[in-house]
Amino acid sequence: MYLRMMKAEQEGYVNVDVTLEGEDKFTRRLYEYMTSENVSDMAESWNKERKEVVDMAMGKFKLMFQKAIKDELRTACEDAIAAECRKSYLKVIFPRSISKKNMS
Repeated sequence: MYLRMMKAEQEGYVNVDVTLEGEDKFTRRLYEYMTSENVSDMAESWNKERKEVVDMAMGKFKLMFQKAIKDELRTACEDAIAAECRKSYLKVIFPRSISKKNMS
């Protein structure tokens, strides 16, 4: 199913979006770590810059994260399909049940 979703996304029919649970909370915590508690026009300007940098970094991180997750899921699906194909192929090549009638 996942591989079909990826094909549909590749063909432009759907957009598969992977999100980070609690992303807003995580971003707010980053803001807290990055911003200054000083109160001045200069501190406010720097805090605004810092927040913009955090937002830009989170956007890039999210894209990298989505790509990595999609690649991992695709690989896992392909491996599962390959394992099933191998299993079916081995059943054809080496049938398990050979009747005793055929052996005599």
